[in-house]
Formats: sequence, structure tokens, C-alpha cells
Amino acid sequence: MLGSLILLWICIFFIFLLVRIQRPKNFPPGPRPLPVFGNLLHVNMANPLKDLERFAERYGNIFSLYTGSRPAVFLNSFKVIKEALVTKAQDFSGRPQDFMISHISENRGGTVNPQNMFHQLASNVIGLVLSGSRFDYNNTFLQSFVQLFTEIAKILNGPWNMRIMVSYLASRPVTQTV
Repeated sequence: MLGSLILLWICIFFIFLLVRIQRPKNFPPGPRPLPVFGNLLHVNMANPLKDLERFAERYGNIFSLYTGSRPAVFLNSFKVIKEALVTKAQDFSGRPQDFMISHISENRGGTVNPQNMFHQLASNVIGLVLSGSRFDYNNTFLQSFVQLFTEIAKILNGPWNMRIMVSYLASRPVTQTV
């Protein structure tokens, strides 16, 4: 029994060595990723900001972490972010390619329709201005209100409305202004 457990751990150890994630050339420093998990075990999911600050102190304002086998680069100061987005904007202008996002968006670049989120945000701002209180985003009243508003907007902007507008405009006499 003990021999089989030791043999199992040796096999797992060799699999981890074979599947080891290699850092690309000129890639920012960061903690060593584990195969399959990446750096997920290095980050406390309850409070990841504290761990990200710790990584910034240890590896500098630019560091990398892996989620699974996918690398991610973190920029940790205003100066570094400004340099990346303003000074070297051409180098950072691309979008990451992700299989799940590409499948959902059918390779069109966008992922999901943010319309519902914007409606909830606007409704909350209006409610805050008018009544001095705001809704929780999980509030059923707010969600049903946004859904009804969206449905009404679809009906008003739908194809039957276009037919009415075209027939209205066609029935009007054409007047010329000089």
C-alpha cells in the first residue's frame, strides 16, 4: 500500500515536470506557475488584492500570473499604466484571444450584450437622484423594471413601427421650402 502511494506521487511529480509551464522570452517576472492550476493556488480568492500588492512588492510594478496555462500581465502603478496605454499604445492595442469568448462571440470580437447592465445602472442613478435611495442590482423589482423597459423599447423600435412611420411619411404631402 505504501509502495503504491509512493509510486503514485513519483508519477504525479514526473507529470508535473513534463507539463511545466515555460515563460516566454522577455516575459515579466512572477511566481512559478503550477501545471494545470497556474498561480491560482498562490492567490487568496477571498482577498486577492492583498496578494496582488504582495506580488507587486516582490516582483515590481509589472508582474505576471497564470490562470491555468494562460498568462496575464499586471500593471500596478499609474505611471506604468500610462506608459503602456499612452506611450506604447500600439503595442498594447490588441485583444487577447480566448477560446470560450471566441466561441460565444463567433469571432466577432465582442462577448456579451452589456445593455441590461447599463439599464440597471441608469435606473439606479435616476432612483438615487429622485428618491435618495438606490436598489441592489439583484433586486427583483429593478430587474423586472429593466426587462419591461427593454421589451417596450423593442416593441416601439420594432419593424411594425417602421411600417407605420413609412406609411405616415408616404401619406403626407410633399412640401418644398424656399
